[in-house]
Amino acid sequence: MENLIICVGMFYIAHLFFTMSFSLHKVPFINWTYTGGDISGMTDLSSRMSSASDNLRQSLPLFLTFAVLSVVMEKGDINLLLAQVWFGLRIAYLIGAVINLYAIPMIRPLIWLPSIVVLILMGLNLCISEAPKSPDINANNAYTQDSHTSLSDEIIYYPVSVSKDQSVLLSIYDVDDQMKIIFKDSNGVIQKELEFNMGSVSTINVLDYVSTEGSTINLELTNSIAGYTFGWKLIVADQVIHEHSCGQFNSYGCDGDSYSTGIVYKAKIKLN
Repeated sequence: MENLIICVGMFYIAHLFFTMSFSLHKVPFINWTYTGGDISGMTDLSSRMSSASDNLRQSLPLFLTFAVLSVVMEKGDINLLLAQVWFGLRIAYLIGAVINLYAIPMIRPLIWLPSIVVLILMGLNLCISEAPKSPDINANNAYTQDSHTSLSDEIIYYPVSVSKDQSVLLSIYDVDDQMKIIFKDSNGVIQKELEFNMGSVSTINVLDYVSTEGSTINLELTNSIAGYTFGWKLIVADQVIHEHSCGQFNSYGCDGDSYSTGIVYKAKIKLN
């Protein structure tokens, strides 16, 4: 969605120059630079570009509002598709203006109205409440693909109380194949993503990326081939509060040396 927002912004900037660009051979540039400049000699194409720009400005603020909210509220999947359709319709509208298609009655609404319908759908999608999630329950599904007697800790959610001025460190070790750490603020907005590859050992200062007031740390282990291993510790004020590890790096893997691939482990740490 972020890339699409940038593209739409560049599209709007281009609109700002279309009206002038197609009339510079008839209207001197200086006449476009001040309010009283005589631009009455502009071409018909420039007039159509001006009309297209005005039409875009009518719906652009609403689109940008919905697009940004889609990112913040993590409604990106459906609204990204709707936003792409809206952008495509706006490009089609511009092309129609260039070729003077709107000289034909009822053609303009066939392109403009669907773009408004798309905006309405984006807004409705933002209003639809998802089924409540239950991250506060220690569900036995941390290992997303495997279930083995050797998996002694299947906790997926770790609440942590942190006092002001206490240090918060996350230690990662024995990674096989790849561990992703996602830091989110109290609104669920991603602040930082870190990836650790085979054999990584690292200690992260959590407070470099998020505060301790409702922020979360998501851990995801991905395996591509053979077995998988990992280990992590959450250290608050020099004390290990939570920790979990599985397998022995370069020796044996989790779940009886399971060869499952894809995301094989997920857990969330919430700071309060």
